[in-house]
Amino acid sequence: MIYVKIFSLLLLASHLAYSRSIKDDLNLVSDGVDSVTSPSFLEWGRLSATTITCEPIYGFLPCSTNVWGLLFLIVVYEILMSIGGQFVANGSNLFFQIIGPGVFGASLFQFLGTVPQIVLVLVSSLSGSTAAAQQRVTLGMGLVAGTTVMLLTLIWGSSVILGSYDLSQAVTTDTSGIQKISTTKGSGVITDVETSYTARIILVTLVPFLILQLEGFFSSSSGRRVIILIALIITVVLLFAYVFYQNKDTSVSAAELRVLLLGVKMDDDDTSTDRDIENIMASFDTSGDGRINQDEFIKGMTKLVSDLSNQSGSSNSQNTSQAQQASSTSTSQTATNSWSNYLRAAFFLIVGTVMLCALAEPLIRSVTDFAQAANLSSFCVSYLAIPFAMNYGVAVQSIASARQKTQRSISLTLSALYGGVYMNNIIGLIVFLAPVYARNLSSDVSAEVLVVLMICIVMSIFSSFRTTFPRWTGYVVLLLYPISLATVYVLTSVFGWS
Repeated sequence: MIYVKIFSLLLLASHLAYSRSIKDDLNLVSDGVDSVTSPSFLEWGRLSATTITCEPIYGFLPCSTNVWGLLFLIVVYEILMSIGGQFVANGSNLFFQIIGPGVFGASLFQFLGTVPQIVLVLVSSLSGSTAAAQQRVTLGMGLVAGTTVMLLTLIWGSSVILGSYDLSQAVTTDTSGIQKISTTKGSGVITDVETSYTARIILVTLVPFLILQLEGFFSSSSGRRVIILIALIITVVLLFAYVFYQNKDTSVSAAELRVLLLGVKMDDDDTSTDRDIENIMASFDTSGDGRINQDEFIKGMTKLVSDLSNQSGSSNSQNTSQAQQASSTSTSQTATNSWSNYLRAAFFLIVGTVMLCALAEPLIRSVTDFAQAANLSSFCVSYLAIPFAMNYGVAVQSIASARQKTQRSISLTLSALYGGVYMNNIIGLIVFLAPVYARNLSSDVSAEVLVVLMICIVMSIFSSFRTTFPRWTGYVVLLLYPISLATVYVLTSVFGWS
């Protein structure tokens, strides 16, 4: 059914959009070979009024030249991108269910989410002309700044506002997993302590941005390249550090156990959860430190299996053959299901990733063509249209999660936003620095770096030392969005910063 939807969307789009390239200027010298190609969506100067229709993307995808046709294509590509993202999510879930998160943890899914950004900027900037590569890397840094600002202001503020509830009736969970009624007045949201800790890791991503600014102190090209290389190396190190950070904790706390049980039961009001947690902690936490480490888990499970074995020893003789037969059948079915799940997980991951990679360019080109048809400036394209198109799915998922109006849902929502900002800053900077160093391109992006530093510092400090956010804080954070964009606009358009 999902493939029928994809085909139907593309078929409908092809009927509603033009697909040939015709120019008014026919005074062309031909060598017998059709060499007319579609200009890059960044080459604004070449997109003149003489182009009345468009060139099919990849030679077969539909395209358009009018506002409504382009708007329809944007909607179609967004839907297809969301389907691809769902494929990646399904494949990731199956993969983690089979072998566990392993060394990658949730960072694998976050990395796959940045694949369109990598394809959009890195692949094209490492090939083609120097001018085109420079345009792409500049676009990439604009996308980094625009995405960071959008996640930490527009989406963060909307999540807090739409996820607000009566704080005086809120049931919160402290670090030891004990529930209590909040005494805070008014409306807002309450997160767990771990979420505030997660917000602090955003500050770590600012280190390579600050190092990059040292480039201005060097007048020689070799000195600037050394600074770029150092910033690139540190950024790559931070990427691997984030992967290991997510998996450094080998113990389970009562709060984490509560999240697991509530996730299984899908019921925040189940009063038996407290008893379950107490029984599990009493059985496994032999050290009494409030956490279950690996050794305690192994000892507890060994004792549990031994107790069950002793209890059932008297009746085992009658059921031994049946149990062995059932075990053999179960093992065979498990092996078959394991291979089947491996194939399904690989299929979903591959198809989803291919869809994200293939649709990134058509989506962004449709967005930029729409902006030109609607007479929008290049600034609006770089900092408004493209970041919105690339993060529309994130916004929808975050708001939907926040609207559940529980401490758990808002904590997971904001933690996902902080993790997304970390990955966006790191991957975006790698995508920017790699072609800049490899092709000796200009790295003067002071305006973008300044807005990233400003928003990340303000929001990290604001959200790192508190767990209660009244509704009005969401409105204040929303105001930071136009303020940030206005800052970039003034720096680039008025003061001439790059």
